Amino acid sequence: AVPGDLCTCYPYGLDIRQLTNDGKMSIFPRWKDANTVYFISDRSGATQIWEMDVTTERAKRKWSFKGTPTGIAVSPDGTKCAAILSFQGNPELYVLQGDSYSRLTTTPYEVEGQPTWSPDGKKIAFVRGDKSQQIWVVDVATKQTRRLTSRSRQNIDPDWGKDGRIVYVTNGGQIKVMNPAEGDSSAQNVTEDGGWQHPSWARDGRHIVANS
Repeated sequence: AVPGDLCTCYPYGLDIRQLTNDGKMSIFPRWKDANTVYFISDRSGATQIWEMDVTTERAKRKWSFKGTPTGIAVSPDGTKCAAILSFQGNPELYVLQGDSYSRLTTTPYEVEGQPTWSPDGKKIAFVRGDKSQQIWVVDVATKQTRRLTSRSRQNIDPDWGKDGRIVYVTNGGQIKVMNPAEGDSSAQNVTEDGGWQHPSWARDGRHIVANS
């Protein structure tokens, strides 16, 4: 495998299976269901959102937009996809469903990224900002936004767990967990500072995996 290829494996790292081998970038894989994964790739020249059946390894372009998608997340029921798109100018948060899309944010002087769905599929947490990056949440139906973090200049990599808590990374690479109803005033430390990145909840809701 080369950097950018998609692979699957068991959680303990065995039985690695390579899914792509076309010399193209394939990043941000997100499971739609047990057999289908969405990912971002430039395999057709332009960078777009693709869908792959992992049993057959057949992929097709799912959504095409001008510009480069920079983050995706699949809703809990698998019917919608949150995506950061820039085809209307500034990178903003959208929800894609079938052939339609809905724009959730309008921030011409800021950038959105790293979307993650609430367990009930009604809200999306995301990162907003440039020099100072903070976690916000938006109601998908009303498009109303609310800021969740403010206690440091960088709060990124949110992942919304099935029990309702959000795990994220703050200044110095420290992993924390918060109740989104209370924001970062409820934050609890999971690790000490130390260069942690990209935390993600395990399906049991008790464990977190992360890069270090």
